[in-house]
Amino acid sequence: MRRNALTERHLKQWHKTGSPFPRLDRAYTPAEQAVRENRFETLAGFLDEKLRRLPSTPQERGRFEREALARCAEFASNVLDLDDAQVRLLFGGPYTAVAREMVDLARAFDPHVSAADIYQAGRNAMTAGGIQSLLGLEIRLTPGIFAYSMLYPYTDNYLDDPRVPPAAKRAFNRRLRRRLSGEPVTPADPREQKVYELLAIIENDFDRDAYPQVLAGLLSIHQAQVRSLLLHKRCGSPSNGDLLRISLEKGGASVLADAYLVAPALGEEEAACLFGWGVLLQLGDDLQDIESDRAAGIRTIFSEQAGRESLDGLTNRLFEFGRILLAHMEIFASPSADAIKDLIRRSFAGLLVAAAGAAPGYFSRAYLRALEAYSPFRFSFMRRHRKKFLARQGMFRRLISATLSKTGRRCPSPSTLGRFPLPRPLAPPLE
Repeated sequence: MRRNALTERHLKQWHKTGSPFPRLDRAYTPAEQAVRENRFETLAGFLDEKLRRLPSTPQERGRFEREALARCAEFASNVLDLDDAQVRLLFGGPYTAVAREMVDLARAFDPHVSAADIYQAGRNAMTAGGIQSLLGLEIRLTPGIFAYSMLYPYTDNYLDDPRVPPAAKRAFNRRLRRRLSGEPVTPADPREQKVYELLAIIENDFDRDAYPQVLAGLLSIHQAQVRSLLLHKRCGSPSNGDLLRISLEKGGASVLADAYLVAPALGEEEAACLFGWGVLLQLGDDLQDIESDRAAGIRTIFSEQAGRESLDGLTNRLFEFGRILLAHMEIFASPSADAIKDLIRRSFAGLLVAAAGAAPGYFSRAYLRALEAYSPFRFSFMRRHRKKFLARQGMFRRLISATLSKTGRRCPSPSTLGRFPLPRPLAPPLE
């Protein structure tokens, strides 16, 4: 099913979705919230102490990583109420291994890459790991997943940078489209050279003729990124209907590109379900980014309505939309899928609750009181600590990057690694 058809399918579902108050898992008493806040303070104090003296030797990094993972696992269990399978999956298991390798490969590929860029790329690698888990495949960082994840810092950030003139963005997009279509293109600058090197890594593992859907997926997300420039007030003025369509298209195409890198012969309903997951990730980000989008002049359905009328109903609709789409994940029936399906569902609901609590000026007091009962922390507590975290997130990223790096091993550049063994496709490549 093509990107346009999937976008229209989800657009129709959005318009017929109601906006009842969400059905959330569990409520917390004020006393339970206070206990969880104390546990958060303890974990934050531990990390703050490490920020004052970053681990400098492989031995120190190893000790800190083991202690940090143990503390985070305990926090996830006792504060966020994750079950044992979810805790094992996230802390010390395959996701930790993927994060370690992502740090090493990113630094080998570009010694100047920032910790923030590694963090951004790592988020996509984690999404790909979730797809692998849903499909019953081994969670691992393949060359294609690495390269696609690293494209985001070099493309998305460039296109979102308000300092880059629109004409320069259009010229870059034209060259990139030609390169994605298989034409030889000379890069205009070192950043663009990195983009083409990453595409070469993907092409090394997925022959264009044997796996056309993989390269079509990359071209699809590129086209969606180009259209998303219309969300910038200085670049266009789409209608409210188009604002939603652009967000659905970009979010869905992003995860679908990951899915084809994981399983090139993905079935249509599997593709539709994963496209829907990408849609929810994008809309969740749009709700979470209300303040920054309004400040940057980026229009979404949330930033457009914010300040004009309450976001209560729109947020309720997103909760219900998510409930409907995530119910479709039952098509993934592998033994490894249950833990990640429940984690995705709970993470999505938690993101929306936290996003509303972080922007109280856009919601009614009664709505916030009702939602706050389903948060493990009081909203006022979350806002205080969010400000502290934002002030320190550069240090946190450096700490995470330093800790996850493999101790004392220099990783070769991905461009010299040759073909990695890939997970077995679900079906043979196209003839």
